Amino acid sequence: MIAIPIVVAILIGSCESSIGRLPVIVPEDAPELTDLSGVIDNVSVIPFTDSLGHAIPPISKLIALPSGCFIAMDSRKNVYIYSSSGMRQTRVGRNGRGPGEYVALQDIAFNESSNTIFFLCLNKVIEYDTLGKYLASYKIPKYNYDAIAPCDLGFCLFVAAPNHAIEDLKTAHKTVHFFSKEKGEIIKTTIPRKDYILNTEMISYSAGNGYYLRPLEGENILYKIGDGRTEKIAAVSSGKKQAPNKALLRNGEYDISNYIMSASYKMPMNFQFANDKFVFSAIGPGGVLSYYLFDNNYSPIGRWREPDDCLSPVKIVSSDSESFYFLINDPLYWRGLDFEKADPLMKYIIANSSMQGDNPLIFKIRFK
Repeated sequence: MIAIPIVVAILIGSCESSIGRLPVIVPEDAPELTDLSGVIDNVSVIPFTDSLGHAIPPISKLIALPSGCFIAMDSRKNVYIYSSSGMRQTRVGRNGRGPGEYVALQDIAFNESSNTIFFLCLNKVIEYDTLGKYLASYKIPKYNYDAIAPCDLGFCLFVAAPNHAIEDLKTAHKTVHFFSKEKGEIIKTTIPRKDYILNTEMISYSAGNGYYLRPLEGENILYKIGDGRTEKIAAVSSGKKQAPNKALLRNGEYDISNYIMSASYKMPMNFQFANDKFVFSAIGPGGVLSYYLFDNNYSPIGRWREPDDCLSPVKIVSSDSESFYFLINDPLYWRGLDFEKADPLMKYIIANSSMQGDNPLIFKIRFK
């Protein structure tokens, strides 16, 4: 069963059919796997460390850079560059109200084209280089922005809930806003919604500067963001098993717990693409989290799920052209773990790697 802070929904999977000209992904098409040795080529462990021996707080967002290094935002809203071996190196920005400092950091994004980092903050976006140097600040509208991604014009912002009352589902709000750095303003808005959207894991960063907006509540389309537009990549659907529109509403009120535990499939998220495969997660009946592995022709390879009575400590967070990166914030978890209760991925990691230390760990996994 999965614990979700605040999140959104729809579903996942893959088949040869299509909606219009889009490929359709259906989760049930992927065979369930209990042993991942047949699909994993190798796994390496990258421990987060600090040269002074300081503890590393839990990581809330991690981006794997083309250089092999990592950008990580921790639970204290501090952002650091880490080496390919996991050593903490450079701090990027800091909390405060002075030049180059930030308040209420919401999200971060890396722009591979310019080799810069965007910080989404309260009423502004700040840009830094990968050495931590402050470059510029951009004032943005007073909106409830939840996530950020780069684009050729500057960056785009995602808003899950509009400024007007979220109970007003008759008034459509545009969820993606494109900001031009040159003009210093929002120049385009798109993807209108008339549904309640939860804001967990909305945009994921993937190999090749790929940013993906997961399917939103009431829609089953996976979008790629870039070049000043949103491109429809695939439709994700589980047919009658998929969570219906307005599924979060119960007796006129929002009931997130009932929604997560319902018998439907919902909340596809964390889409990560490498050269020949992609991985994502979704929540099924009873709130059970599953991971899905497909090739880039949208053919299913397999899926694995966490146990019904045990939360998986491992989460997919990033990818490069060949590998996928999974994160565990509490490495002490596995030491007292009943091996038979572990999910298939955790069993494979325990059996094929060495995990030491108390800081967060990255698992770099290459699939066959």
